[in-house]
This record gives sequence, C-alpha cells and structure tokens, in this order.
Amino acid sequence: MIAVVVALAAGLSYGVSDFLAGSAGRRIPILGVTALSYVAALPVVGVATVLVPGAWSPAATGAGLLSGAFALVGFLAFYAALAAGPIAVLSPGIAVLQSVVPVVVGLTIGGERLGPIGVGGLVLAVVATPLLAMARGADGGRLDLRGIVLAIVASGCLGVSTVILDAAPVDSGVIPILLEVAVGAAVLPVLFAARRHRVVRALLAGIDAPAADGGSAAPAAATDDVAGQQVGRAARSAIRAAVAAGLLLGVANVCLMIALHAGDLAVVAVLIGLYPVATILLARIVLGERLSRIQLVGVVAALVACVMLGLGG
Repeated sequence: MIAVVVALAAGLSYGVSDFLAGSAGRRIPILGVTALSYVAALPVVGVATVLVPGAWSPAATGAGLLSGAFALVGFLAFYAALAAGPIAVLSPGIAVLQSVVPVVVGLTIGGERLGPIGVGGLVLAVVATPLLAMARGADGGRLDLRGIVLAIVASGCLGVSTVILDAAPVDSGVIPILLEVAVGAAVLPVLFAARRHRVVRALLAGIDAPAADGGSAAPAAATDDVAGQQVGRAARSAIRAAVAAGLLLGVANVCLMIALHAGDLAVVAVLIGLYPVATILLARIVLGERLSRIQLVGVVAALVACVMLGLGG
C-alpha cells in the first residue's frame, strides 16, 4: 500500500513538473530548461538523502550513475517533445511507452507475472499510441516526425532508467537518485555553456531550441523597447517555470526511489505512468489545448492501459 501511495505521489509531481518544463521550453532553449530543472532538483534530493537512511556501495553508485546517463538523454528528449507538440497528446503516449519498458523487463528477467488484465493493458497500450499521433488537434496541428522520434527516445531512455534504479540495493535509500540527478546537474550546465561549439551543436541538433511559436514575440507595431521588455518578461517567466519544474522533479524522483524499494517494478512503473492526468488537465486549463475525438480515445486508452497494467501486476 505504501508503494502505491508513494508511486501516485511521484506521478502527480512528474505530471506538474512536465507541464511546467514543457511550457518553459516554448520560450527558452530546451537545454537551458533541462539544466535549470536538474540544478533545482539537486538540493531537494540532497536533503532527502540526509533524511532517508541509505548505505553507499559500488552497486548503488553504479546504478545511480548509469541511470543518470539514460535519464539525462530521456529528459532532454522529453522536454523537447513537449515543447514541439501538443502537451496533452504527447505526454500520455510517452507515459504508455515508458511504462511498457519496465513491465517487459519485469516479465522476462524479473520473473514477475501478469494476469489477463495486465496482458490486456499491454495490448491496449500498443493500440493507444498511434491513436495519439493520428488526428489533427483543435488547433490544426499534427505531430511531426521529430516529435514522434523524440517521444520514442524519451520513453525508452526513461523506462530503462527506471529499470536500472530498481536494480539498486534496497538498503541504498535514495542515494542512486542523488547520483542520477548529480549527473545531469554536472553535465547539463557544461553543455549549455558550450552549446555554440560545433560538436555540441551537432549532438544537440533538433533539441536545443524553443518551439517556433515561442510565446515571446512582441506585436509588429510595438517599439523595440516594448518588444525587448516583453521578451525579457517571457524569459524570466520561463526560468521560474523551469526552476519550479526542477523542484517538483526532485520530489518525484525521491518518491520514485522509495516506491521502487517498497513495491514491484511493473506496478510502480505503471502507476507513475498516470502522470499525464495532471499534465493534460493543466494543458487544457492553462493553454486551452483541445483533443479531437480520436485523440481523446487515444488518451483514455493510454490511461486505462496504465491502470490495467498496474492491476495486472
């Protein structure tokens, strides 16, 4: 029961964090958003490491560092995907794929078993994903190849990261999460500072840029002064959103580690996969995003698949 409650708390925190980061990524470069989020998450996880007992060991250290590498790539791709397309559409699709990875590993390597409900959830997850990308939204936009590829990369890397964290020793507490976040907090500011170097620019092609709509452009008739003030306000607002996303990311990561120690990998993963509920609600309320009927079917199918996978675990 503890694992379920903590996993759902992690999912809620991830959902709000993802919305804030995706919104910030529409106004400032994705690399900057991700760097700010990781740096803001680090003190939260650091405090949790002091409060939650944990033993340092080679296994815990290895799990944290390796998970950090996958999570770093995953979050960069994730935030870029949310900035590139409809948040209410991409978030559930990524959640489904991200949940399937730990479930498959649990079934094939971990010896976990799924009942008929869980098997039905896997099938539904496969059906739901293309529905999310098929139809036009109310704004006439359609997911492009870049958004789909970013979503696949994000879900795969984040799913693998969860599997690696689950392999950490139970007595490690939240130490693996501290190391995971520390990897991003150390690497991302360096990448951001060197982002104009041709090698770094090539590595980050298609990621380190805000979405085309930006949200910060001034009206054509405005003076340069007014335009500059509007851009400055938009940038400051985006920075605040990125920092808030990082604080929530830290809380979510701590809850994830505690839930993995207390429960089964497959069940925890799919319960956390319910995070799009918060993201979708915020996208509708704040951004006014709407779904076509077929996309709504896809969203509902994705969330039902997560629930079925959890029940079937």
